[in-house]
This record gives sequence, C-alpha cells and structure tokens, in this order.
Amino acid sequence: MICPYNRKSQTTVLQWVQNNEDEKSNCQQIENVTFDMMECPKEGCAVWYEGKCHYAAVE
Repeated sequence: MICPYNRKSQTTVLQWVQNNEDEKSNCQQIENVTFDMMECPKEGCAVWYEGKCHYAAVE
C-alpha cells in the first residue's frame, strides 16, 4: 500500500527563459514538481489501527 500523504522525496525543477529582442522582453517560467510516495509504514503510523489505514482521504 502506498501512503496517501507521506512523501519519500520531492524534486522541483525551475526554468527561467528570457529573450530580449528590439527592447521587448519575453519571459517564461516553467516549474515542474515530482513526488515519490513512500510505502505505508502500517504499525509505525499514527492513523494505522485495527489492521487498516484510517487517514481521512482513504476509504
């Protein structure tokens, strides 16, 4: 089971592009965020009891 709220890692890539042509400026900013989720720690988690996850977003 993948944990619905714990993230193992987060990668953020921010790219800024600026072109100056004839005293006009074109700017573009691109942000890409990627998350790697972690496996459920089960008994090591505060919302794991009665053999299942009781996190609000999990049915």
